[in-house]
Amino acid sequence: MSKPKILIFAPREEPPETIEALEGLGCELVFGDRAWQLPRTTHEDAVVEAAREAVALMGTSMRHTPISRRIMQASQRLRIVAKYTVGVDDIDTEAATELGIMVCHAPTESNCFGVAETTIAFMLSLLKKVGERDADVRAGKWRTADNFAYYVGSRASDGFPGQTIGLVGFGRIGTRVAQLLAPWRSRIIAYDPYVPPAHFLTHGVTAVDYQTLLRESDVVSFHVVLTPETRYMFGEAELKLMKPNAIVLNTARGKVVDEKALARAIAEGASAAPPSTPSRRSRCPWTRRCTSSAIACCSPPIPPRIPREASCGRAWPGPRARWSPRSRAAFPIMSITATSSPAGRSASAVPARRLSRLRGPHCPA
Repeated sequence: MSKPKILIFAPREEPPETIEALEGLGCELVFGDRAWQLPRTTHEDAVVEAAREAVALMGTSMRHTPISRRIMQASQRLRIVAKYTVGVDDIDTEAATELGIMVCHAPTESNCFGVAETTIAFMLSLLKKVGERDADVRAGKWRTADNFAYYVGSRASDGFPGQTIGLVGFGRIGTRVAQLLAPWRSRIIAYDPYVPPAHFLTHGVTAVDYQTLLRESDVVSFHVVLTPETRYMFGEAELKLMKPNAIVLNTARGKVVDEKALARAIAEGASAAPPSTPSRRSRCPWTRRCTSSAIACCSPPIPPRIPREASCGRAWPGPRARWSPRSRAAFPIMSITATSSPAGRSASAVPARRLSRLRGPHCPA
């Protein structure tokens, strides 16, 4: 009998102990071409060929060659698609559900908190004008009037209120951003219709509606998953609601922002800074327009090393979703390093009564 084949479709500095653990279980590992991860390319045919007879697909993200129905159908033995990163918007989860294939991702501290820290770095860089002031000094200038820095927090001495920071999405990443900002004594407001009021109160954050957040914020930072509801949720109409010098940060998915509307706003000087979109890399249609401008702050993804822990669960389970024989068969192998919970949420966040419904004869308690 041949060894179970695992295709690492998007390799990213896998720790030796991870490789050794999988090989120790008798698995054959096949590594995908790193070119598959590059923007502006598609390699579906190559991925389909590599995925044949695989029992599992694992890796980071291939934004331009998403895990499609065709890729998953390449192997009748496929049981699970596991990602090291946060989010499953680059996987056809509806097809996975129909095929009985489990999908999981890794909303771990190393992933989520790394994004939160990067958000703070972008925010401070833009408010303090680090790049512009550095360029001034190198050009022989000193304290130029046009490159003054903004004071971030509130001051008791003269009653300065500080900057208003608006967080769109108040899940793991948005909450961590609020925690990191707490010592600065800034005013933090957030919009997230799926978070209970008590969570806002616990972290000293004021819950507001989306339009109020855009009107009142000096910094708007997006921390939402990409869904039909959030796709292009920030466009021309939203830009018009904002303060003239407001800063926009997008460390979520690139398609949360209508980039064409944003490019027009940048050209017209309507926004102090375009969203930094690390997930989109150089594909942004406005990249050539704004990367040479002082108002732009762009970055590629900044992934941490692969976390040892993982949070695994059925992707986007609807009211009719059920555990299939394929998923149950994959579960004992996956449970060696992870605990299951629906929709990628941590097990501690899922009520016991919901977990009990998911567990079956092959699912560990």
